[in-house]
Parts: sequence; C-alpha cells; structure tokens
Amino acid sequence: MAERVGPGDVVGILLPAGAQLLVSIFGTVRAAAAATILPVTAGDAGSQARKLRRLVDALGLRFLIAGDGVHGRIAAELGTLCPALTILATSVDRPTGALPPVAPDDIAVIQLTSGSTMAPRGAQLTHRNLLSGLASLTTTSDMTAADVLVHWAPPHHDMGLIGMLVNVLNGARTHTIPSYAFVRRPETLLTLLAETRGSGNLPGDGATAILLDTNPRRYALAAIASAGRPEAKLQLFADYAPVKPVGPQPPGRSLHSEAIPVMRECIRAVVGDVLDHAGLAPADPRIRVTLFSRLGRTLLRRVFLPGLPAGLPDALSLTAETGHLGAGDMIANISHVIDNQLLDPGQYALGVSIGMGFTATAALVRSGPPEADYRLVGPSA
Repeated sequence: MAERVGPGDVVGILLPAGAQLLVSIFGTVRAAAAATILPVTAGDAGSQARKLRRLVDALGLRFLIAGDGVHGRIAAELGTLCPALTILATSVDRPTGALPPVAPDDIAVIQLTSGSTMAPRGAQLTHRNLLSGLASLTTTSDMTAADVLVHWAPPHHDMGLIGMLVNVLNGARTHTIPSYAFVRRPETLLTLLAETRGSGNLPGDGATAILLDTNPRRYALAAIASAGRPEAKLQLFADYAPVKPVGPQPPGRSLHSEAIPVMRECIRAVVGDVLDHAGLAPADPRIRVTLFSRLGRTLLRRVFLPGLPAGLPDALSLTAETGHLGAGDMIANISHVIDNQLLDPGQYALGVSIGMGFTATAALVRSGPPEADYRLVGPSA
C-alpha cells in the first residue's frame, strides 16, 4: 500500500515456497490487488528474465515482489528489461491507514498455466472462486488440522499453490522441498514423508511417474489411458459456475447436472480404452477387482461410480485407509492389491483415478508368474 498497490493492480511474486510467499500473497489480496506467482525454471537469470518479460507485458504488471538469491537476480534482470516495473522487497513496514474494501467477485489470483504445450496463460480466480475451491477440496479430501502435507510442487503451479493454501488454511502443517531437489533425488520426498509422518502429498502425474518402478515384477501395468473434459471444469460445486444445482444441497456442495454426465462419459472412455487394449470385456472374470479414487462415499455413489461400465466388479471402498491422496490414490490402491495378494496369476485389477480439470485415468494391472517378460505399454487412443 505504501507503494500505491491497490484495487485493479496485478502484483507478480517471485519467491520460493515458504512463509514470505504466503505473507506476500495474503498481503497482496488484502490490498485489493491480484497476485500472480511467476515461474522460475532452468536457465540463467538473464534467460529467465527474458521469458518472464512476456508475462509482465501480457498481465500488465507494475509491481513485483522478489526475494534474495536466484529470485533476486532474476528480478534485477527483469527490472532492467522492464523499467516501469517496481521491485518490492519482502521486508516492509506494516502499512498505516484503512485497508481498501474487497468484494467476493474481485480478482484474487491470476493462476498461470504450466506452459508445457504453449506459452503460459493467466486464469482469473475471484475470492469467491478461490475460497469455494479450497472449501471443496477440504470437504472431499476430509482434510483436518491434524494433517501433515509434504509438498514438492513449485508454487507457480496450481497444485503447488492450491495444495499449500488448503493445508495452511486448515491450520495444518506443511513441509516443502524445492522441485529441483525432488526431480534430482525422488527419494527425498519419500524420506521427508517418513520423517514428518506426512499424511498427504500432491505428486501430480509427472511425480507419480518418477516414483513408479517399471522394472519387471510379478505385477505389470498392462495398459493405461487418460482423458480430459475441460468443458466440465469448475462445475462440480455450485459456487463455481452459474448453473442451476441439483436438489436442495447446502451452499457450496450442490452438484451440477451439466457437469456430471460429462465426467461420467470421461470415466467410461478411459476404462473402455484400457479394456479394449487388453482385449477384455467389462464382465470378463479375469478382472478380479476395481478400485476408484479415495473420495467420500456420497460423492462416489452419486457422481463418479455410475460412470463405470456395467459388468465390472464393485469398486472397493478404501477411503477410510488414508483419505484422499490426490494423484497418489492410484499408487495406494495398486499397493493395496499387491500387499493383500488380491490377484492370482492371469487376473487383473482395474484402477481409476479422477482429478479436477476434469481428468480421468484408468490403469489395468496384470498378475503373472515372476519370471514373465513384462513391458510398460499404453493404449494408442
């Protein structure tokens, strides 16, 4: 506020995950401005600054909060490239005077896309969007103040930011490690989970793939398929979109009739892909067990399980074991099959995992003799 940051401004944040990042986010949004966390990737400070300059121009940034170290060096380079950009330090005095009013539909955060397939783009999230999303994640994941989140995703990533915020706002503990440390040594994440007795982790698809062991074993991944239905995103809960909800549900918990069939069709499509690849019908007796994301029973029964093709074994309910683990649900479910020796040689387990976006992944695991020559394969669809 001392630097005249106020309503309508977009403030870039160039900080690692930690207390200063949270202070900067909360301070920015309470000043009635919008916060956007800028990505720090591989490369020297000059090359990263040149990439970020496009975001500064596209978002109309006039202010940037930056830390020390590599983030400070990038900010200095960016300030040279963008003379109109004001660099703010993280250690500032408490402002005096009245705080500006903030309305539920004011922009709180501009979430950047990953940039993996095209230049990053900004999605505008209002205070209402953000708080409804955090509340929904808390409810569906059964998160409490007793949880301990071990986090590696970078804060500019949606899972990095939202995953951290939902745990902090629940009053729970969060431990973070730099993303580059996880990529270089994935076991660092597992070690920290054990040391902190972590109850949750948001690995994402890439981290899940890094942690998976694809060497020949008795259990092999016979097929895997993923699909997305972006037209259904942010439509599950009433506060997300202006669609008439189904039934007299409490605020923020109402289900949208337009999104549910789209999500069910997505689930049906990925399950059909893996079954077709393996030459199996849903009622094939070799499919011994079906496992679904570890979500609440009501949500599974009312929304997601009806998307499974008829004929499959009833899905096991394993939510009580761990609660929702995000992308880790698939790993935990497959581990349950292996640890409890649920499959005889030649039998299959079908795992299905869903995520907001809306996305669905189906994986078919086959059991066979230990000496079998297994290969990691996936459907062509």
